[in-house]
Amino acid sequence: MARTITKKRPYRDKPIITLTRFYLPEDKEWPVWEVPHRYVHHGPVAGVEGVWSVSLGRMVENREKAVYIIVWETLRDLRNFQSSAACGEFLRNLPEGRVTRSATKKAMAMSNASSSSSSPAATSRFLTLYHLEGTPTAQLEGRVTLNSLVVSRQEPDLMTGEYAKLKCALSRLLPHTLQFLKSERYFSWQYLTVWFKVLTQDRWAIDEFGTLEVTDEGRQIRSMICEFHVWPEKLGVTREEEEKAAKDSETIELWRKAVDSVTPPVTAWVQERWDISDAPRYDTRMENKQEDNQENKEENKQENKQETITLCLRGISS
Repeated sequence: MARTITKKRPYRDKPIITLTRFYLPEDKEWPVWEVPHRYVHHGPVAGVEGVWSVSLGRMVENREKAVYIIVWETLRDLRNFQSSAACGEFLRNLPEGRVTRSATKKAMAMSNASSSSSSPAATSRFLTLYHLEGTPTAQLEGRVTLNSLVVSRQEPDLMTGEYAKLKCALSRLLPHTLQFLKSERYFSWQYLTVWFKVLTQDRWAIDEFGTLEVTDEGRQIRSMICEFHVWPEKLGVTREEEEKAAKDSETIELWRKAVDSVTPPVTAWVQERWDISDAPRYDTRMENKQEDNQENKEENKQENKQETITLCLRGISS
């Protein structure tokens, strides 16, 4: 079963990130789980060892498409969770499509299967990423543009080969309508993009790009890289300005030319826009305690009121 946190320990390397895509009705702000958990929107991952943060993304063009983002201290922590019963409960409430009777049965079957340590049902719902850079980067929050790219392995070292070409082409891409950012006091190119390499694909990635083949020696023939362009609202980029830039024909052409300049090694590219926000920490135990205290206060108030009335009546009768 999933272990609970006893003592936080600092991580030396950058954490692992997982993205779990799911369907969330547009009128529903956050997913919730039927079984009570300490943090209602964290569900079964609340208190699991190695979970550093939880956030939710909603696709800009289709608000019913959501993604549950978890930052893990280590890959081992993620694997421990995937082999636990908590993982099955977690996935059961994150359906991949609209919930129907048949979809519910399928989800229950998959969640039961995910309790196995070698279950593909568990791993296939987690797009697992690790940072390609050791330097500090922006947090994945607010409005972001996600570029998912597949590259052919032409260099033995991804950091000095394909990745260097991609970084050169995309890291300083800035729409002409957002050029004002460069004059902002706290603007830094370093915090405009965040780069990840995909460790394991989810079903979405396999459907989009196919399985990433490996050689007999275990070397990947193709790699998948995810690049997040973070549009900092604190520097003045409003949602309206980002929306205008994204739909601008010059911006669309700018992205296309940038990717074309690295094709090959890029063989496939998908771009998405997401709104990402931290999952709120509503401690249900504290809320229940506060509710109990409030109920006790109301009961005491009623008892005191009744006692006062009784004493008054006795005084009148005497």
